[in-house]
Formats: sequence, C-alpha cells, structure tokens
Amino acid sequence: MGLFFNYDKPGKGVDKDAPKKKGFFLFFELLWRKLGKLFQVNMLYFLVSLPILLLYHFVFFSVLAGVLPVETETDSVLLQHTALYVTAVFAILWGTGPISCGHAFILRNFAREEHVFLTSDFFEKIKENFKHGIIIFLIDIVALVLGLNAIIFYWSMAKNGSNLGLYMAFMVAIFMMIYTYMHFYIYQFSVTFENKLRAIYKNSLIMAFATLPMNLLLTVMVAVFTYFAFCMFTPIAIILLCFLFWISLMRFMIDFYTARVIKRKLIVAEEATENEESEE
Repeated sequence: MGLFFNYDKPGKGVDKDAPKKKGFFLFFELLWRKLGKLFQVNMLYFLVSLPILLLYHFVFFSVLAGVLPVETETDSVLLQHTALYVTAVFAILWGTGPISCGHAFILRNFAREEHVFLTSDFFEKIKENFKHGIIIFLIDIVALVLGLNAIIFYWSMAKNGSNLGLYMAFMVAIFMMIYTYMHFYIYQFSVTFENKLRAIYKNSLIMAFATLPMNLLLTVMVAVFTYFAFCMFTPIAIILLCFLFWISLMRFMIDFYTARVIKRKLIVAEEATENEESEE
C-alpha cells in the first residue's frame, strides 16, 4: 500500500499528457498517491498533539458524564465511545492550535500537488506560526467552554418550557457551527499568507459564509464517516485508528477543498489582476 511505496511518480501505463483530473476524481487520485504520507503525517500529528487531544477528551468526557446516564457497564462503554467520537470529530474540525499549522501546511501542499518535506516542514510551520497558533488555541478553549455551558444552560431552560431558552440555545449552536466552519480556513490562511490574526479571522469568517453549503456537506461527511467507523471498534481500536490515519484522512477532505478554493479565488485571481494592471 501507499504506506511503504511511493505513488508520487506516474506508474507504467500512465500517460503524462493525459488530461488532468479535477474535483472528485483528483481527490481520490491524490488520496491514493499520498496514502503512505498521510499515515506518516497523521502519526506525527497525533503524537505531538497528544496533550491537547487528552485535554479535549477530558472536557467532553466530563460534559457527557453529566448528560448521559452511567448506571450499567453498557452505559459506561457507550460513554467512552461517545467521548472518543466527539473528541475525534472536534479535533478534525477545530484542530489543535499551533500543531494544526504544520498539519495544514502539509495537507495544503498535498492538495495543491506541491513539494513538501514532511517532518522538517511540519515543525518549521509550527515554529513560524506558533504565536498565532497559541492564541487561536486559547480562543478555541474559551469559545468551547462558554459555548458548551451556554447550550447546556439554555437547553435546561427550554426543557422547563422557556421559549427564550430554546431560542438562545439555537442561536449559540448556530454561532458554534459558523465558528467551526471558520476553522476550515483559519489554519490555511495562517500558513499561506502573512496576515495579522484579526485579518485571518475576518477572512475565515467571510469564506465560512461564502462556501457555506460545502462546509455543511464536509461537516456531515466527517461526522457520519467517523460514526460508522468508530461504531465497529472497541475504544482501544478507535485510539489506534486515530493514531494511524483517521484524523488526517478526514481533514484531507476539508483541506483539499479549502486549499484549492483559496488558491483559485485569492491567489490566482490576485495574480491575474496584477498581470492586467502591469499590461496597462
């Protein structure tokens, strides 16, 4: 498989002059060619992110323990599975601060078919974007804690018959959803452009709304694929799955789309504008 062999070079029988694949077909071609490297970058990302992943798991396990009944051994297993599922989906969608800067750079270059040195570029981008990454991570923690507490509080009001509680819970959930979609672009902007953090968040918010239908589809795909993959395994096997390839596989779907959107709508468009101005 791609874990041990290099699929970056055209194999026997591949016409180098053949029309270039696009969209869905290009994604699966790149997925196959980069499969081994996805394993490698995923294991690297998982190990470096482990303290943050454990923090996420602690937060979600604590919240779910207060929501789900744990009266039998079956309930305990369900709680463990659910906490692992939510942790994995959250890590895929929101990332892990500065470590996701290195991860996003590698996956961006895979998507754009650009050369990358896996380990050195991974750590170099973490170092270059460390300040931004730490601030993003701290903002994420605050948003997560406040968002979860607000939803739990307002939902308890709604269960007691408060229409205001239901409305407010819905509004907080919408805010959290949009903030999630911003993370599809935050790290891509961080490693692609030299912008201030305020500009990164502003541009990410614009892109979150501009590509809303696709963002929703990608979120559903990550949630559904992860659910069906995890329901077949024990908690230990789920952790092994996440360590080997799952986080990068799911995130590559997102970064394949967002990296190419940024290149097409911003980089190529800006270059075309500059060329037109220079010709005038």
